[in-house]
Amino acid sequence: MGRGLSRLWKDNAGGEGLFCGNFGALRGLFPVCRKSWHARSYTLSSSLEFQIACPENEEGVKWNKNQEDYCFLNARKGDMLCCPFQCDYCWHVNLMHRSARDCYTGDAILLGYIRRVNLDMMWSREPSTVGNHLKNLVKGRDMSLELGLEPISLSMEPWPAGDTCGFQVAIEIIRASQRPGQNAKDDLSEEEKHLC
Repeated sequence: MGRGLSRLWKDNAGGEGLFCGNFGALRGLFPVCRKSWHARSYTLSSSLEFQIACPENEEGVKWNKNQEDYCFLNARKGDMLCCPFQCDYCWHVNLMHRSARDCYTGDAILLGYIRRVNLDMMWSREPSTVGNHLKNLVKGRDMSLELGLEPISLSMEPWPAGDTCGFQVAIEIIRASQRPGQNAKDDLSEEEKHLC
């Protein structure tokens, strides 16, 4: 586990924290990552707009599964325990082979796309799945501590610098979805949709 992450797991009983998988680790010549958030404060960048489609039934009626308004817009308790999370800045290093520059607009835009892909990864799991996973991990950890055992160490090793899982492709897909005409069918009448 990344230096300090196993300790954080023991101390982070409610799973509220969202810590980069590279937290406290040295990766090459890049600065040690110290990025962490309260889960609800890891939110979508306001500088980029993304369409969030609501589920529909066969007749096209939108329905809501009683999910809250923040769906897909921020992280949740337990997300870091359910998906391999690297912070925006570490992904910037992976893709650009340099640290992000705060004053560079291009870096800020790329960081926004990275955040959107990270949130999409987290929200690929239903809230109940994330909640149950967290509850079971906390219960197991607490039982180990009651018995005087060291809690099971969650494998969250630092990742090598570089894109080893197609993250850049995910960014390209998200970017393509923002191009004009990609979601235009939503604005057409039924007759016009059949002409497309």
